[in-house]
Amino acid sequence: LELPNAHVYPLRAEEVAAAQKPDVITARAVAPIARLMQIFRKALKTGSTLLLYKGPDVANELSEAPKHGVEAEIVSRYELPHGLGVRTLVQMRANRHGRDSG
Repeated sequence: LELPNAHVYPLRAEEVAAAQKPDVITARAVAPIARLMQIFRKALKTGSTLLLYKGPDVANELSEAPKHGVEAEIVSRYELPHGLGVRTLVQMRANRHGRDSG
């Protein structure tokens, strides 16, 4: 695609996030949000944004975000073709008030 501001690394995302300060970290079908908060806690604290591709039942997972000092919002929700279900795009950032309960 030759995107000038995008980089792909053949490493685990948490390794890259620990070594650098990425603006955005994307994840698809990795883990529940509570687990992602553990993996990317340091990256979120330093200002990274998580952009997550989640399934239709994301509401229960989103309730976990404040417990980890993170604000979460649904950016988009859409229906897949051929009746394959609903997908949700979620954005997560460190809580602007700096509170971290975990």
